Amino acid sequence: MYDIVIIGSGISSLSFLESFQVKDRKVALISYNYKNDKNKNGQSNFEINIKNLPPRFSHDHNELNIVKDYFEKNRIEFDKSLSIFGYLDRGGVSNFWGCSCQFPAKENILFLSNDKKEKLVNSFKELYRKFNFTGLFNLQDKDFIKISKKYESIFSDIILKIKNENVTFYENSIAFDEKKNLKYTPQNYHFEKKQDLIKLDCFVSKIRSKNNSYAITCLKDNEEKIIESKKVVLATGTLATTKLICEMLNYKDDIRVIHNPMLFGVFLLKDKFSQNDDFFPSMLAAEIKDINYSTFSTANFRGSNNLIKDKIFRDNYFFNNSIFKKLYDLICNKFLFVNLYLDNMHSSLYFNYKNNKSLIFSGKNQNFKKILSNSFNKIYESLRSENIIYPIKHKLIPPLGHDNHYIGTIPINSENKLLSLNEDSELINHEGLYIIDGSAIPHNNLKFPTGLIIANAYRVGELI
Repeated sequence: MYDIVIIGSGISSLSFLESFQVKDRKVALISYNYKNDKNKNGQSNFEINIKNLPPRFSHDHNELNIVKDYFEKNRIEFDKSLSIFGYLDRGGVSNFWGCSCQFPAKENILFLSNDKKEKLVNSFKELYRKFNFTGLFNLQDKDFIKISKKYESIFSDIILKIKNENVTFYENSIAFDEKKNLKYTPQNYHFEKKQDLIKLDCFVSKIRSKNNSYAITCLKDNEEKIIESKKVVLATGTLATTKLICEMLNYKDDIRVIHNPMLFGVFLLKDKFSQNDDFFPSMLAAEIKDINYSTFSTANFRGSNNLIKDKIFRDNYFFNNSIFKKLYDLICNKFLFVNLYLDNMHSSLYFNYKNNKSLIFSGKNQNFKKILSNSFNKIYESLRSENIIYPIKHKLIPPLGHDNHYIGTIPINSENKLLSLNEDSELINHEGLYIIDGSAIPHNNLKFPTGLIIANAYRVGELI
């Protein structure tokens, strides 16, 4: 019998364990290494039902095979109209795609009472300082700013000074440790310092409430084992956590998945934009106001890098030749790429668990495409007004689901509903079962929920 079992080893677990005291308690961390396990017939999991996965997955890249295995292992299937974009190798999507971490002004945190709200804000500030995050704490809290000196040359001071009624450019807050030159991920900040922590490499397929404890069904090399714990902390990511809870509660109704519809775009700069060969978190961001739709969008910008270049030529057969590659190399340091995210009030994804399988499917709301295009044009007009870019632009709105900012399926709201958490992030009517990943974060107007997720996990770590 364990005192506490933490399931999952991403950034929410990392944050939880940063404040949680392991000493004098029997604590286990379950961390399954997705590595395309073979079944009894020698087939890998994702090969068996590859037809159930989104068509955009590349079969040639090992990092995406890990993503395939994650969804296959968790029996999560997709509406064919959706697209899933991410990298999971022991750290979640944020481990690879950026670590942007917006944080709301205190008055905009509506799901907690004042004292717990204060604790949440302080938790993020502690993480921000302890791990030397860089950028703007939030747009409202002007007194809590730490400008990155090392990387300020990545973007033009002229862009940061652009201010008009539609677009505000600012330095993005990212979970990046300047002193150590590391992203805030489990790969970079290991769990080894928790000497008393027991590490278990197995896959959790089921959780059951059992009197005053929980029975956790684990799979390892096709063998099943049940371990028991007085308390459970779930940090397996929004989709896997939602599946485990729905299975435990036999919950079969449709669940709205809160996310941010997105747009990819590119502009051609007149001056050179500093280029990193490796993928690096975006330092430059912008907030775009659209009074026609009473909504805000947020954009991240970056120059070209090897990852973007490889993707362009891999996904566009027509360009994949020596002539276009030489042309790209000539002008690549003038590209300004943009990821544009819409308010999650426009979420149009749903989750359903039936017959031991989960399905992610889309709703009928397609109005977000028009709003995204409108916001993209506002950025273009702002940059053109300062003569920063040429009159050249390109945009692409991928299928729904591409943003991966999934939150809010089992939110903190203190309502007496099956899929609700109290203010301590504890599942209603299930004492001792805590959820600390994105599924716990309620609907809000942020585009990058990482900051809220890690702050909440840190707060819960101190509570237990």
